[in-house]
Amino acid sequence: MYNNVQPLLPFGYALMCLKSCGVASSFLFTVELAQDAACAKVNEQCGGQWYYGPICCPHDHICYEVNQYYSQCVTHEKAEEMANLENMTTTTTTTTNADPQHCRLGYQQCGGVDEETKLNYTGSTCCYAGFFCKQTDQFFSQCAPVDQNSSFLPYKPTEQLEEPSKAPVFTFYVYRAATEDDDYVENINVGDLAGTLWYLHNEVVWVRPRKFGISRILRYKISTRATQPLYELGMNFGVRYSYDAAQCTGPWSCDLNYEKFGYFVGCNNLGMFPFPLYDTHYPNATWYALPGECSSKAYEDKDPKCKMQQPGGRCEGEPTGQGNCTYSIEIMGSVSIDEIEGISSYHDFIHTGSQVEFNKTLDKGVGMTFWDHMNDTAKNVERIEKVRKVFGQKYPDQPADEDMQPPTCDFNFEVFYGTSTTTTTTTTTTTTTSTTTAAATATTDATSTTSAAASSITSTTASMTADTSSESTEATESTEAASSTEAVTVAPSTSATTTEETTAASTTETEAATSEPVASTTETMTTSNTTVSTSMTTTPKGCQDAVMGSHCYSSVLWAMEHGLKLHPTWYPGLTASSTFAEFQERVHHVTPDVCPVPCTAKAGCHDPVEGESCFSAVKWAMKSGIKKHPHWYPGLSKESSFKDFQAAVHKKLPKKCMMPCSP
Repeated sequence: MYNNVQPLLPFGYALMCLKSCGVASSFLFTVELAQDAACAKVNEQCGGQWYYGPICCPHDHICYEVNQYYSQCVTHEKAEEMANLENMTTTTTTTTNADPQHCRLGYQQCGGVDEETKLNYTGSTCCYAGFFCKQTDQFFSQCAPVDQNSSFLPYKPTEQLEEPSKAPVFTFYVYRAATEDDDYVENINVGDLAGTLWYLHNEVVWVRPRKFGISRILRYKISTRATQPLYELGMNFGVRYSYDAAQCTGPWSCDLNYEKFGYFVGCNNLGMFPFPLYDTHYPNATWYALPGECSSKAYEDKDPKCKMQQPGGRCEGEPTGQGNCTYSIEIMGSVSIDEIEGISSYHDFIHTGSQVEFNKTLDKGVGMTFWDHMNDTAKNVERIEKVRKVFGQKYPDQPADEDMQPPTCDFNFEVFYGTSTTTTTTTTTTTTTSTTTAAATATTDATSTTSAAASSITSTTASMTADTSSESTEATESTEAASSTEAVTVAPSTSATTTEETTAASTTETEAATSEPVASTTETMTTSNTTVSTSMTTTPKGCQDAVMGSHCYSSVLWAMEHGLKLHPTWYPGLTASSTFAEFQERVHHVTPDVCPVPCTAKAGCHDPVEGESCFSAVKWAMKSGIKKHPHWYPGLSKESSFKDFQAAVHKKLPKKCMMPCSP
């Protein structure tokens, strides 16, 4: 449950087919429809991970996969040109293991004698979830699958984990999408109401019949208490692991951290690690993980010995915070999905014509409207309120959802893992001349001491969301050296008009950017330290302040809300208090195809006028919202100004309202 969305096939696969099958058969998602009107427009996006728009193209065009995040409607000739461009560049990339604890993948060596050095193995001895380090003979140990007949890693608590903790107890509601006969209370993923509705919206209701036969939303009352080792790190929740068929499946190793911190309750704010890493438009959506007995094995493989030696964290009564007593849970009731949608029979609904609860391509249902507009935050808030109302009507004697809200999800990746989310990537590229395309362009790092020119195709979102960055290496995160035959145009700022930066001797980064797209760019990279020639103007050429609803605006918001926390080294010199314009300038600097350079320091703000949706939302907040949901507007009262309420609405619904411009 709550699994990652499957990505598109990698570009390399399509490119391989291009070489052997011919252009006409080498690209993904080519769908011929009778009417081009239903397809994506020429040169616009037609596919990619987390893309929900049309996946077909007009006649004489194909949906060319640039990478897993972005596919584009182009002609066969243009696609061949883009593929040839990729062939012109030979790239070697070395990336460190994304797992900060460096556990071993399935079937990799985890003990014995090193096969290369013939010396005793000195690498990591932990394995990814679903595997354990099995000794095959006296010279070799391997990460072997965990199944019904296999061994497993028994839980061996420290003395501290055997003692009650001093952490506070939190009691709140969580929810779970479930089938009619599903009453599991452990080894599961649950969510707050927003998180559970997004799961239904993203993975369940657009499938006909519904995915996994899910038919209802279960409500649980849960009490949690962190273990002392976790609490001493400043957290009440650990990493949110995924559970599939009652088995912990990661990310990375579950057993290693359960042994270190006990069977903690995990959480993640949607939009942050581990998944999803993008805006769901469901405000404050959160998921949780509840570890139970024999968490390393799937439901059908659990046995008495495993249940005894891997006790899990569920216990009765108030949890003590010991390693095997971190939460208690009680089922409080459920409502059917039919009830919240207002239909009498799901069977009759899906067998009437082409009706479906939600069509991702159309972004609306056929035969119903409950799930319409998935990425509209205001609509999602309405959905949450409706489900709350249905639960309230069905269970009037229970506390309302608003009165049983969960505490803040305080999981901190860097503190928990003792590292950062940024991994080291070294890329060496050799080519002569590259031609940029409408899809995307990116700068390329080089470690070679020879002169070279480079550009590569990348997605408009991958540069902001990927776990590895081609922009920098850990050894030189804070320094850059650039040489360009063209001036770099940037937005006005308080920094000096000319910046001189140096790099470590082993790394040179070259960037060239202009305020307007060009057909081709030749860049020269050298190992000498140089000065960036920066031209400053009052209104930069080609500038545009990002407007709400644009891809640029969404990218800047992501950078401000999530990117800075997940990858602080991507935003040198920026902090949580930096302005929208400063973040837009940085996004433009890294991906000029995504964002233009901002024109003014007031980029990202707007004073709404009557008739605009933001104006209506602020007026509603001032008149009704502050009375019904005062906790949504901390520090405000009915006497607070329009600007103060607009700022609060923006913080809650940044894609509904921009920040006010005037104080």
